[in-house]
Amino acid sequence: MFSLIENYVPVKDKITVATENTVKKYKKIFPADLLINTWDALEKRNQNKNFEKEVKHFSFGARQNSPNQENETYILIIGETARRHNFHIYGYERQTTPELEKIENIVAFSDVNSCGTLTLISLPQMITRADPDHFDLQFKEKTIVDLFREAGFYTAWIGVQNISSPIVKRLKNVTDYTYFSTSDISSGHFFDTDVLNNIQQVLNDKKHKKKLIVIHTLGSHFRYSNRYPSDFEKYKPNIAKSGYSNIGPEYKNELVNSYDNSILFTDYFLSSVIKKLENTNAISGMIYLSDHGENLYDDGKTIFHGGEKPTPYEYEIPYLVWFSEKFQNFYPEKAEALHNNKNKKASSTSTFYTLAEMANIGYRNSESEKKKSLANPDYQTPEKRKIYTSKGEVISVK
Repeated sequence: MFSLIENYVPVKDKITVATENTVKKYKKIFPADLLINTWDALEKRNQNKNFEKEVKHFSFGARQNSPNQENETYILIIGETARRHNFHIYGYERQTTPELEKIENIVAFSDVNSCGTLTLISLPQMITRADPDHFDLQFKEKTIVDLFREAGFYTAWIGVQNISSPIVKRLKNVTDYTYFSTSDISSGHFFDTDVLNNIQQVLNDKKHKKKLIVIHTLGSHFRYSNRYPSDFEKYKPNIAKSGYSNIGPEYKNELVNSYDNSILFTDYFLSSVIKKLENTNAISGMIYLSDHGENLYDDGKTIFHGGEKPTPYEYEIPYLVWFSEKFQNFYPEKAEALHNNKNKKASSTSTFYTLAEMANIGYRNSESEKKKSLANPDYQTPEKRKIYTSKGEVISVK
């Protein structure tokens, strides 16, 4: 017999179900999917907004092994939305990296995956020891910047973009030199090269022999056409600098052209930073990697990033390491290890350990963690590479 009671759904539950179904629906539709996934990520961050109190007394016990009196400078450049597939240095048909390919001692790691496909998720896992399986560790420990400070390095954070991350906000108060652009990320009035003077200012500091500079760039953040000046408009036609009238599969050519121009400009920016390091005549090194990649209608229907089921275009990223001649002479085993490991599988979570290894910084448990450093002869490829998704799930990828 049909029962009204058995099939009755309270009004409140109906509203909840309807809301959940609506969210699920729009999670599959651009641009609502990006907004919803980013909001989900922000909510997860807000749940940990009091983490500063938790890490206040944390210490790595860091020190520089075999300390020396040499000038040493290391730069970590965090790229934005750059996918490995569009870099000529990785075999892309278009010449998008002409300047980098002229520079010696660049190691292009060929098989590195991002640990997340949204900046708010991936960035903390690059600068802390957090990873997809231990995602909350970022709220219990300090960052690579704190590690270098403990080891006696002068530290700088230069942000071309200003993200709503409690970790980055905290770094404003603990770094020795801090710069954050106030430019609107949607505008085309500010480029990554605009912070070259800030970088030079830190390099010119004579009071401190040892320095760490972290640069968070705009890179290829949408809108791609706003990421480079007109001098770098090599591939045409481009997408417009505003509006969504030409965003669709039928405009794939314009989107790819604009995107490739942004990679070309990234090439110029990175080579400019390396040249500045070369002029310091110091033991120096640079790591560049992107926070995640980007879909460009490669399958005819998917664009941007941050989906619940990321494609390889979203997580296969460029990972470039450069070191000076002095670095190679002073740390020959590290330089050799970087070359020997360049074709091994890796994740962006290796960055913390690799940068510490390059600077010869030890800390509690560092010996047991050397296997995670791409600058160590004993580097071990991860059994599984994982991604922390926008939905808060951990998935394995090749």
